[in-house]
Amino acid sequence: MGFRWFTTFMLVFCFSILVFNFFVLANSNLPSLQQSKPLCHDQEKIALLKFKQSFLLDCSASPSTTVESWQNESDYNVSNNATESRDCCRWDGVKCDKETGHVIGLDLSSSCLYGTFPHNSTLFSLNHLRVLNLSYNNFKYSQIPSDIGRLYKLTHLDLSFSAFSGQIPSEISTLSNLSVLDLSGSGDPSGVNQNFNLKLSDLSLEKLVYELSYLTVLSLSQVDLSSTVPLLLSNRTSLKAISLNDCNLFGDFPPSIFQLPNLQFVSVYMNLDLRGYLPEFHSSSRLNYLSVAETKFSGELPASLGNLGSLTTILDLEECKFSGQIPSSIGNLTNFTNMNLESNNFSGPLPNSIMNQTRLYSLGLSNMMNIDSEVLKSWLPKINSLGSLGLGLVKI
Repeated sequence: MGFRWFTTFMLVFCFSILVFNFFVLANSNLPSLQQSKPLCHDQEKIALLKFKQSFLLDCSASPSTTVESWQNESDYNVSNNATESRDCCRWDGVKCDKETGHVIGLDLSSSCLYGTFPHNSTLFSLNHLRVLNLSYNNFKYSQIPSDIGRLYKLTHLDLSFSAFSGQIPSEISTLSNLSVLDLSGSGDPSGVNQNFNLKLSDLSLEKLVYELSYLTVLSLSQVDLSSTVPLLLSNRTSLKAISLNDCNLFGDFPPSIFQLPNLQFVSVYMNLDLRGYLPEFHSSSRLNYLSVAETKFSGELPASLGNLGSLTTILDLEECKFSGQIPSSIGNLTNFTNMNLESNNFSGPLPNSIMNQTRLYSLGLSNMMNIDSEVLKSWLPKINSLGSLGLGLVKI
């Protein structure tokens, strides 16, 4: 577990970068405002101001203050219909359509919003929204309002790490245009009180996947799914990222998911009753992050693991039930920076080819007592970048 803090950090960091890039791309693809022609709609401006006024601004946990550009009450006066206000399309975090002036993008991530999320929020009157990012705020364990379904044009929805709790409304599944859905990391950040976690019981994971057929990013980590992984997920060829960590998943993980042609990121760690194995990998695979740590994944590692030349970030197999020898083809993976094989049932020597990996920053081999690790003596001094090393109970 000493390695876990680092891989968890890398998971959040890498996935946040990935989702951020999707949101940047989404915003860049939205029609931009013509700066010479203010087009902001008064009613949408008022809706934005009322939404902001629903919350306190508490920046104790975040330095960002996106909505401060909305704060001048002498300019942004709700009572006089905001007729003297500046163009809301130029406010921080707001994106408008250049032709219609409607608000189509709202990025208030890390904006210090603090308070209970109103079930009748004026946010839901912005029915032209395509991109909504409210991540990294604190909504005090509010439920996600069912009126989220009114935002039927949404393609990107990120409510991650914002202290939502309770049932995920079934109306989320009606947002059929969604490409990115991230509800991860809500609930009690300490993980102590599971009652605060989001739950997906009124809406099954299978129905959610069925209805949202355009998904490229699905992140429900720390949502209580209490579900098997639907085979249907392996038919979603547009998927690029799957993050389902600590979700109470059980049963067999469909191996064909790993073979999705566009998949770059898959992480299902800390699902203690989730079984599975690693399938044959093709050289065309685009995977660059793979974690099945703390699950019941088992079997031998396929020699075709060496085909994952795109694996540049993490291979995390900690605390699984993998056995047999580590294939020599693992030496082909010379680009990744983090490898964790701790606490499995591997046997035999480490392959000499592993010495090809000289870019590692973190390496976990603890509790692998059956491994003859003589090769470590000549390998480790060559890894100048190594910052984290776990070798507990390994004989050197």
